[in-house]
Amino acid sequence: PVQDDSHFLTVCRYVEANAVRAGLARRAEQWMWGGLYARARRGKPFALADWPVDRPRNWTAAVNEALDAEIIERLRTSVNRGRPWGQEQWIQHTAKRLGLTFTLRNPGRPRKPTKKGRNE
Repeated sequence: PVQDDSHFLTVCRYVEANAVRAGLARRAEQWMWGGLYARARRGKPFALADWPVDRPRNWTAAVNEALDAEIIERLRTSVNRGRPWGQEQWIQHTAKRLGLTFTLRNPGRPRKPTKKGRNE
């Protein structure tokens, strides 16, 4: 699940810039299998649904601008764990509502509590 605000736009920027990050194109609109390619040539690509937020006027420039490495890492973690993507309060609420609270914890078994005074 993705919050339908700037977080949605971040996910779309990430997806539409995949070919650039992979070295398959210099600019996102040059990748013939990407949404920006179709939009640049036809004005509007085929879409299964309307976007929940307006696409910024400078969308192509925004997609071609590199995302911050920290945002990419957090987004990838969210995708890999099936964790909702959005503002923290929305994440907590959505995870609880959809039964995804396990995606908010670190993976693996919790550490055993240590006994006081014992070295590890």
